[in-house]
Amino acid sequence: MILNAPNNHDYTVFKYHKEYEKSIRLKSGASILVRSLTPCDSRSLSALFTGFSLETLGYRFLTNSKSLIDRHLTRLLNCKFEDGIFLVAENLLQADHPLLALGELFLQKTTPHTAEGAIIVADAWQRKGIGIQLIYWLLFLAKERDITQIIGYYKINNHAVPHLLKKLGYTYQTTHYLDVISFKLYL
Repeated sequence: MILNAPNNHDYTVFKYHKEYEKSIRLKSGASILVRSLTPCDSRSLSALFTGFSLETLGYRFLTNSKSLIDRHLTRLLNCKFEDGIFLVAENLLQADHPLLALGELFLQKTTPHTAEGAIIVADAWQRKGIGIQLIYWLLFLAKERDITQIIGYYKINNHAVPHLLKKLGYTYQTTHYLDVISFKLYL
């Protein structure tokens, strides 16, 4: 999967949000930079997604459909500030600064103050603290943008999500749909 920066993207209106940057240090000593996703991240984003296991992709997208995932990545690279908050985590200790995770909050146009949230972390970096720190930073930025609730979906066998929801300490509710659970997190 090789994504190219979208041809129809107007780079003159793209604004990098320096205020979204945050350096985090993991227990392992790795130095990670969390920052805004940019249109120039297409190759790095493609490399990140190429490295995901089918299980990780299935947990994030509730499917392993390559065309659905490709459309989602193209949509991400075309997003503007008004569409939500889109962050990546990159490893500063490696020369090529590979992306390790992606966090998304898509604003819901029909429901004010609501965003659909999702994160995905590279398989080799799962359970090392990147996901929770990325979520905390997304929630902080969400409050700054006057977002009061986050909605999301996860497979019933993805035990990491309910653990994270409890760990965050916010009130939330869930609804079951066959093998998928939706959640609403109140900030």
